Amino acid sequence: MKRFLFLSSFFAVLTLFLFSSQSDASTCVNCHGNKAEMEKLGAPQFSMTQEEVAAQTGMPATCVDCHLGNDKEADKAKAHEGVLGLMVAYKKKVAVKKRSELTGADADSLKQLKNHGGFAGDSLAPRITDKDGKTVKNPDFRLLLYHDRNKETMAFNPEIAKKTCGKCHLPLVESFLKSPMGMGTGSHTQSQYATWTSPSGPQSCGLWTGDLAKPAQDKFTDKNTNVFNKASSMALTPEASAVNQKVCNQCHVGCLDCHFTPTNKEEGKPKEGVHKFSKKPDAFSCSGAGRGMACHAGPLDRRRGDGYIRGAFSQPKWAKALSEKKDVHFVNKMVCVDCHVTNTETKLHGDQVRDPGVGQCAKCHKQQVEAYNKSNHKNVTCEACHTTAIGGYALNFWAPGKLAGVDTPIDRNPDYYIDVDGGVAPLILKNPKTKKWNSYHVVPHISATIADGEKIKLSKKVLYRNSDDVKIDRKYYSNDAFAVTADVKGDDTDKRIMAWLNLDKVAHATGKSRTCESCHASTDQKIVIPFKWSDKPEAAYKDVLEGSYTVVADKKGLRIDDIKGGPKGDGSASVAKGIAQFVGKWNVPGKYVLPDVPKDKYEGAAAAKEVENIHGPRKK
Repeated sequence: MKRFLFLSSFFAVLTLFLFSSQSDASTCVNCHGNKAEMEKLGAPQFSMTQEEVAAQTGMPATCVDCHLGNDKEADKAKAHEGVLGLMVAYKKKVAVKKRSELTGADADSLKQLKNHGGFAGDSLAPRITDKDGKTVKNPDFRLLLYHDRNKETMAFNPEIAKKTCGKCHLPLVESFLKSPMGMGTGSHTQSQYATWTSPSGPQSCGLWTGDLAKPAQDKFTDKNTNVFNKASSMALTPEASAVNQKVCNQCHVGCLDCHFTPTNKEEGKPKEGVHKFSKKPDAFSCSGAGRGMACHAGPLDRRRGDGYIRGAFSQPKWAKALSEKKDVHFVNKMVCVDCHVTNTETKLHGDQVRDPGVGQCAKCHKQQVEAYNKSNHKNVTCEACHTTAIGGYALNFWAPGKLAGVDTPIDRNPDYYIDVDGGVAPLILKNPKTKKWNSYHVVPHISATIADGEKIKLSKKVLYRNSDDVKIDRKYYSNDAFAVTADVKGDDTDKRIMAWLNLDKVAHATGKSRTCESCHASTDQKIVIPFKWSDKPEAAYKDVLEGSYTVVADKKGLRIDDIKGGPKGDGSASVAKGIAQFVGKWNVPGKYVLPDVPKDKYEGAAAAKEVENIHGPRKK
């Protein structure tokens, strides 16, 4: 009898314990799963049951597994201590606020994360009602930040990732943190660009001025800022450094940027909703996934000028014909990681192969690749033939100005776009190390406020962004290049200016190949680039608003010729004062010619046969 009473008591206690544990674990949904309760608290938008969350995420994680906090506390304030949630970055000073800190119209606009449709680049951006009663994007908005980011730096927080995603996926998180994508120590090249004149060379995306404190990346150190200030005639303040670095950090991703893919809830579709996750990132996630223009939306569509999605991502807005020339792989619903597969050498999560090469093409185009490898064009990359039109930046001026409302010596004036509706052909150059012919977007740059004591080392040839051309530590080979071309005396503001060319490899917007004549009609290449400023006139560099120049590659070198440009309406023959000082300054010596092929070789039966061998009968 005593034994029976003991066992009865034991099971009663065990049942109570299990019930209590279950009750504690579901404390969050006691409120958040009750719409009526949420309405009492003035927050019906947070009504969400655990079953709904599990269906959308595809994971068994509870609220506190992802958002932290304390689900064993009955007191609301104590239960919500340390809770992670959505944040929003604003344009002015790149200020960041948690959703819980928002008030007024800002708070109303983000009551619930919602896909508003329209342009995919900012479809999740908060909307407000303007003075005319129209629903518009909040004009102060810059970017949405998910909760594995730092409010102070906008950078991904590895410590939060370990506590949240790492509860179930710790090996993947730790692997990601070693990769270039995860900003792993020794594998992240961008942070090595601290000055314009450093041994690593200048970089089109800008300088990494705010070194991030480890392990949480929640603070900036003054290391890179001090390095920059020794090399600049105009000091970078801690505030300006932080603003600059936040802008950089918005494009460097965390776990949620790739795998969190919120959608609007749909009746009868339990997997759709604000907690939806995707194991395989889609193409839009690589361009900001609707939280704002970030990640590869800039480097592809503007810096490289090629793009993958194009459409409304393409710059400028007037290039309608170009925007319709989407990559054929995107049209056929291929996503980025279908080609940019995981690096088999490192096997690190997030270490995607930068330049997949023809080997990846063979997965879908086996016959064509086999024929290509035996052809006269086996040293011409696929994209060199199949990317026929690029747009994007025409000029990039780094000079003193204001960034997000803060005075800075490294403001960028990038909104000079190629003013050709259908785009222009990329330049074709041979990489002397790989012996491969690649397609490039060549953009003239300047970097101002170089200190008098700094040595500007002019390039004797086009330099590739690898050792031994430059002193840089990187874990993958780059086909991108640059050339420092001149030391120019500026005015009282710009002081000393370094002129340089940026050459980014073009690899997207592939489609029907270019013609044989486009490469073989001449050994020289001349590409005329009309350009136009697309922002407010007062934000342009000096008085340069429109004009043109010609990219020339021949036996004398690679250079920018026939520079024209001035204030709008000033006539194409004029050369504005702001750009006149750079006439003849973007010039790198060398022999940059295409092979001299007899006309009968690219027009005759032999050429037609090679095309047919690779691609099948040519359509007339």
